[in-house]
Amino acid sequence: MGISVDLAIEKNKNEMQKKINERDIQIKSLNLKINSQKNENDLRVSSLLDSHKLVINDLTSEIERIKNMQSKISTKMVGENLEQHCEIQFESVRADAYRHAIFKKDTNPKNGTMADFEFRNFSPDGIEFVSAMIECKNETETNSKKKKNSDFFAKLDKDRNDKGCTHAILITRLEPDNDFYNRGIVEIVGYPNMYACRPNFFLPMLSLINNFGLQTLEEKRELKIVKSQSIDLTNFEENLETFKSAFSVNFERASENFSKAIEQITKIINQLEKTKTFLMKVQDNFRIANGKAQKITIKRLTSDNPFMEKMFKLIQEEEKNGKE
Repeated sequence: MGISVDLAIEKNKNEMQKKINERDIQIKSLNLKINSQKNENDLRVSSLLDSHKLVINDLTSEIERIKNMQSKISTKMVGENLEQHCEIQFESVRADAYRHAIFKKDTNPKNGTMADFEFRNFSPDGIEFVSAMIECKNETETNSKKKKNSDFFAKLDKDRNDKGCTHAILITRLEPDNDFYNRGIVEIVGYPNMYACRPNFFLPMLSLINNFGLQTLEEKRELKIVKSQSIDLTNFEENLETFKSAFSVNFERASENFSKAIEQITKIINQLEKTKTFLMKVQDNFRIANGKAQKITIKRLTSDNPFMEKMFKLIQEEEKNGKE
């Protein structure tokens, strides 16, 4: 009896130990899972922290870049004003990319207005492949009422069209806190080929439109050849029409002179025909008279004329005596 109880107790003890061991294994497994998840979470947190740091660093760099851009925008220009700044900047790179270019003050008002600069660039063979009207705007150059960049778009577009330029560029220091204009070169919607930029983007802006123009140079060269051929054909047609017109006038004059000459010749021929007829009648008269003259004899001449008969006889006797 005592032995069976001990066995039962031992058995229960073993079962309990087995369950405890199983629980310990489960606990260890759970602990491993928890540790694994914790490690994963730690890695995720660390990764997120690193990503956040990178984002923060990028944002800090962007903020510094914008600050530097704004600082450059607000710094003193090269020269005494914005126009001189643009002139000096352009001349500093003329020898590199703009040897054949024209960059000059717009001094020829058309329809009452003009921009600040006119830019045109040409290929070595003289083909214009890009052009732009350039307007410069400083805050200090405007009235006490602050102006916006948009206040100058319509005028600049009009000046560009009046001068026959392909592009329009607004170099502006207006609206210094406007992020749209502070981001670099911006295209103005609603006005074809119009751009606005800060002074420090002036040369990149010129380079941008210049490179675009170079891409169209070959097409412009071919177009020039076609136009030249068309002009030559037009000139040929004009010369042909001029020749035809002059020839027609000369022909009419010559035809008129020919008509007059033929009329005169006809008159002369008619006169000659009349003269010929008259002469032929005279000739007939001479022929008849000659025939009659050939029939005249001394006998006929002395017939019924005793005196003449006597005279001819005396002449004949003298001739006879002279022969003897």
